[in-house]
Amino acid sequence: MLKKSKNEWHYINRGQYWEGYREYKKAASEYNQALSIDPTNSVANLRAGIMLYKLGRYNEALKHFDIVEGSPNVKFEAMYRRSLTLEKLGLYDDAISALNLVLEHDQNNQDARVAMSICKCGIEEYNESIKCLDDVLRNNPRNSWALYTKSRVLGRMGLESQSVFYLKKALEADSADSMDMFKRGLDLSQRGERQEAIRWYNRALDIDPKNIDALLGKAQILDMVGFSHKEVLPYLDRILAINPSHVDTLITKGLIYDRKGMFKKAIECFERVLDNDPNNVRALYSKGISLYSLKNVQGARFFCESALLREPDNLMAMGSMIWLLDHERLYEEALVHCEKALDVNSNFVYALSYKGKILVSLKRYTEAISCYDKVLEIDPDNRRAAYHREKAKEKVAKKGSRFRVFR
Repeated sequence: MLKKSKNEWHYINRGQYWEGYREYKKAASEYNQALSIDPTNSVANLRAGIMLYKLGRYNEALKHFDIVEGSPNVKFEAMYRRSLTLEKLGLYDDAISALNLVLEHDQNNQDARVAMSICKCGIEEYNESIKCLDDVLRNNPRNSWALYTKSRVLGRMGLESQSVFYLKKALEADSADSMDMFKRGLDLSQRGERQEAIRWYNRALDIDPKNIDALLGKAQILDMVGFSHKEVLPYLDRILAINPSHVDTLITKGLIYDRKGMFKKAIECFERVLDNDPNNVRALYSKGISLYSLKNVQGARFFCESALLREPDNLMAMGSMIWLLDHERLYEEALVHCEKALDVNSNFVYALSYKGKILVSLKRYTEAISCYDKVLEIDPDNRRAAYHREKAKEKVAKKGSRFRVFR
């Protein structure tokens, strides 16, 4: 059977996937794969150029923009991107020529107007630069790029107090816009649209790199979709550099360390939370689980019980205690906690699944099957429950056949 070859769009789609996660080197590599199949593909050339620009490889980026400047579907986008690259190389006159063509095509392109002002500033035409920016700010007084640029131009002109004024306005606009974008990302994340959520978190961070909520949201999604801890932890460290006692970040970092088997580091994170808030239930039971992994059973039980003393109806604390007792083969005691959890929420799948597991360990197979039936009513795609239910049924069938033999 012939293996189906991948066309250039397979690699373009993969490149756009990596772009969404700000993995520019990986994205550029995918676009290069696409171009090895079709060197003239306008989308691949445009996106490759943009990635190289973001990586600071401006001369390489220019080559891609030059290739597609004649392509009707991306011509003006390529021209605009080319102008930004020329500005970075200090080729202001060439950049201005490109921007004039862009603005002839679309005089309302506000980004091109801001880029034009930067180039005018580069050739020391400060009044022209300010005029471009004022045109933009008349349309949108909260355009932070225009506000930052105006602050910079005024600074070059020696107008320090005015420069500081516009810098403050830019920071205020950034903060508001960044939070709006974070909220959109959070909404998408809660609906399970993780890649789109990442895009909005990235936009929030482009505007305000110190947006703690966006940094944490992005880190949690990257962790969830399988990025390595080495790629996730830097985002958490950026938060802790801003706020060393940020609770959700310390707990997230601790949970990642625990999952990677770095239990002592996990405990350090949970302890930092407990230093500031000794009653933090999540930190208490999380520390308990990490201690158990270090074979400190007594300490593990103490912290899991401490969590339940503070919040007896906390389902996650109950789940941690069930997990610990099951691992210690204290099945009857674990069952008591399963029942307590199910009294709080009769559809708590974790407790139902563990109850089934514990009942199997106690050879109470018929009761275990009932638990797994309930799990599958709530979550029909739960493969683990389906597997263990079948195993329990086999045990019942085997037990029945033994009785028939000796009847």
